[in-house]
Amino acid sequence: GWNAGYLEREPEKVVKELSMLIDTYNPRMFVCRDNSINGANLLEFCSSFKNHNNPWAAMARADLSDKEIDSLQRSGCQFIYFGLESGSDRVLSENNKGIGIKQMSRFIRTLYDHDIMPAPSIFVGSPDETEGEFEKTTKFILDHKDYLDIINLYPYMMSPASDFSLMEKKPHGNTLTRLKRMISLCVD
Repeated sequence: GWNAGYLEREPEKVVKELSMLIDTYNPRMFVCRDNSINGANLLEFCSSFKNHNNPWAAMARADLSDKEIDSLQRSGCQFIYFGLESGSDRVLSENNKGIGIKQMSRFIRTLYDHDIMPAPSIFVGSPDETEGEFEKTTKFILDHKDYLDIINLYPYMMSPASDFSLMEKKPHGNTLTRLKRMISLCVD
């Protein structure tokens, strides 16, 4: 996760490696499947890569600055996958997200304004998610429908060492019902 630590590679080496892959395979688009593109080297990477004129996509936390988003756009980034998770600030806080709904909304709109497709992931069925909090998530999606063409939707699952697992909590009993309702909303 975002606080687990990572090792950043030198942007010049990454761009050189990508250039070789582009020359070899001539992809229509490539996707950075790394945990996140957030980091101290992002601006340098974007600056180094912008001359390649290759579209690309990546994963990021929803706390990129306007300068970083502008740099992503200029480098050819067309798609950002990020964890929205819920439309409820309490659920986000309970899951140690570190980002609130107002920031998520700003992030989505800023990406969209920079011609970068926002692709949020959402989970339903957090252990203590109330019906009202689920409704906040559906309202958030409806309020942002003009900005969202792709939504990654998941039933809430816990890893064995997560705080919820250690507290012996389980996903909400209505998870599958809520998942079906959210799928229906997203399809519409």
